[in-house]
Amino acid sequence: MPDNSRPVLYAICSSLLLLVVCMHLLNNSQIFKVSPAKRITVTQRYKPNRGIALAKLALDDKYNRTEEHLKVTNQGKVPDVIGIGVRKCGTGVYMKFLEKHGYFRFPSFYNYETEYFTRNKHKGLSWYMSLFDPTPNEKLAIEKTPHYLYAKPSSIPDDILQLNSNAKIILLLCNPTPRAYSCFVHHYGKGISSKDWPFAFEHYVRKNLPLVQQTLANSPRQDIEKFIFANWNSNLECIIAGLYSFHIKRWQSRFNESHMIIINGEKVMQNPGPEYIKLQKFLGVPEMFQEKDWVKNNTTGHFCLRPPNNRSTLYCQDDQVKKGRTRSLIAAKPKRNITMWLNNFYRPYNDELVQLLGKKFLWN
Repeated sequence: MPDNSRPVLYAICSSLLLLVVCMHLLNNSQIFKVSPAKRITVTQRYKPNRGIALAKLALDDKYNRTEEHLKVTNQGKVPDVIGIGVRKCGTGVYMKFLEKHGYFRFPSFYNYETEYFTRNKHKGLSWYMSLFDPTPNEKLAIEKTPHYLYAKPSSIPDDILQLNSNAKIILLLCNPTPRAYSCFVHHYGKGISSKDWPFAFEHYVRKNLPLVQQTLANSPRQDIEKFIFANWNSNLECIIAGLYSFHIKRWQSRFNESHMIIINGEKVMQNPGPEYIKLQKFLGVPEMFQEKDWVKNNTTGHFCLRPPNNRSTLYCQDDQVKKGRTRSLIAAKPKRNITMWLNNFYRPYNDELVQLLGKKFLWN
């Protein structure tokens, strides 16, 4: 090749190389338009473990609903009926069946739990009222927040009466020992294999039960109340929520038997018909649910309902089976010492509950 052709060849090669580099940069220019954190995702295709992040987002969203639920209007009404608990005793399923009754209106909020008196009161009464259908009719407005029973502030019963002096209260109770286990699985089970739940629960009880026992044994009632209200939403919640007789006293002092009904959650799971009939009479609504309307699903062990508006069909809550199973796993794979510890711990409070209410519960 002649010497004078080399500069031309070099120029051509340099141009081609520059063109390739430019095309590459243009094709990947988006990497310079994102934040450093996203840049790692683009270049390394990094896929973070989003389980914890998504769980936190779901929790935050539950208590801080976005545009749809933050619209404040002057319409709406205050609730006629409020479910105050107890968490993990089947309150969600109970309300789902009430939807089929036809004489209730429910809040447009996550799982009917408005959290107004605990977390959302700062949003104002008009916001709370706007969650309920304002149309005047015979339907009762109903909501449930299943830890009102033991949550702070201590003034929740008075706050409800101030809002509606005729409000009626529903309290669903169940065996506190498996309830504590179900609570533990609900809060901490997502990152643990289900076969390891009983062992993790044992560790949880060994770590936290002595602290609760010590506080209850060595403190006056006023200090115990402070302790409970300070820990109602802490790691101790699963244990202290089961102190039914302790919590119920502040509610009994404000709501008599004509304004508060206490339902045995164990009976609801075994035979819901009679318990729903009691509720209908207590609330003064038409008895749309009859005992014969409840049919047991022999596959799941749960009950289905023949809805009043179409008794030729069955309405089942089998999507809730997993929740029910978390309360039975402790019996299926018992850690005998842990079960015994919790039973012994709750026994005096269960006995006191019998004295307060004048009736026994299945777990007594």
